[in-house]
Amino acid sequence: MDNALTLFGLMKKAGKLAIGAENAYGAAALKKAKLLVTASDASPHVVRQIERAAEETETAYEALSHTKAELGAALGQKECAAAAVTDAGLARAFLEKLGLSGSEADGKRRGSPDISAAGGKSKGGNC
Repeated sequence: MDNALTLFGLMKKAGKLAIGAENAYGAAALKKAKLLVTASDASPHVVRQIERAAEETETAYEALSHTKAELGAALGQKECAAAAVTDAGLARAFLEKLGLSGSEADGKRRGSPDISAAGGKSKGGNC
């Protein structure tokens, strides 16, 4: 498992991840999400839902190259199509692990380029 996926699993254990499209959307709506992510093979419906949440709430968004199965394995479950990171520092660290730090990340990331203020607890859920 790569370093980004290892960090993804640690975010769950730390309670800083809203898992699943509905939970990620909810975290964004409550202004707790600092970064929204989708798996590379997430359904078009899930991608649209998360992109809309990112736009509406000005939350950073990243479409990952990892599959639902890879994200799920990092979380100890079968699959995960979408999630929200609710801690600004962990969101920045995750983007760095993906190789999207600094100005390079700002060019590829959709939504707010400034990941600020730490957020709430994770919500488990089906992805």
